Amino acid sequence: MHKKYNVELLDEVYDFFDSIDNKAVEKILYNIDKSQSSSEKVLFKIFK
Repeated sequence: MHKKYNVELLDEVYDFFDSIDNKAVEKILYNIDKSQSSSEKVLFKIFK
């Protein structure tokens, strides 16, 4: 699937990921990936 944009994570993000539950990390990364290839209004509603 074509990605609309790329996301680059800062080094601090990896430190944060180490401090939280793996399931939460998976959910965050899933949402980032989904947002790159989707145009669902629900994902971007908070940015209006």
